Amino acid sequence: MDVLIVLGTSAAFFYSLYKVVFEPAAAGITMTGLHFEASGTIITLILLGKYLEAVAKGKTSEAIKKLAELQPRTARVERQGREEDIPIEKVVPGDLVVVRPGEKIPVDGKIIDGVSSLDESMLTGESLPVDKKAGDLVYGATINKFGAFKFEATRVGKDTALARIIKMVEDAQAPKRLFKR
Repeated sequence: MDVLIVLGTSAAFFYSLYKVVFEPAAAGITMTGLHFEASGTIITLILLGKYLEAVAKGKTSEAIKKLAELQPRTARVERQGREEDIPIEKVVPGDLVVVRPGEKIPVDGKIIDGVSSLDESMLTGESLPVDKKAGDLVYGATINKFGAFKFEATRVGKDTALARIIKMVEDAQAPKRLFKR
């Protein structure tokens, strides 16, 4: 695309330059058919577009970082009858995860015991807490507002809703290829 822009703007500029140098106008008559302003305008608009694209990509990168920061670093898992805090990378599907009021949900799962209200605004945009009970699904990085509950981890790591959102944003930001292999 840049080659086409350079060719078009250069043609307009050099055509206008040719007319000024080799076809002088008579005294008192203005010259017509000059396109110097078109070259400058097109180049200015293209540079503005590239600048706006760079700003948008920078904001997208910032948004990806903020999304990644939403994920808690540890999970309280019940194993062999006792609770232990482990890094979320070590949570496996089937683990029983305990969540107390005010904590973030570490991974996606299904509530098996307890009731609560969750702030799911990071996923849905809904400002009101959503009531959850046994059998309901919970999603990583949402915030437990009031109650305590246990849930069975169903999706961990790259399979969580948050990880998939981050992946979609990264894919949307990636340069497009004209030809797929």
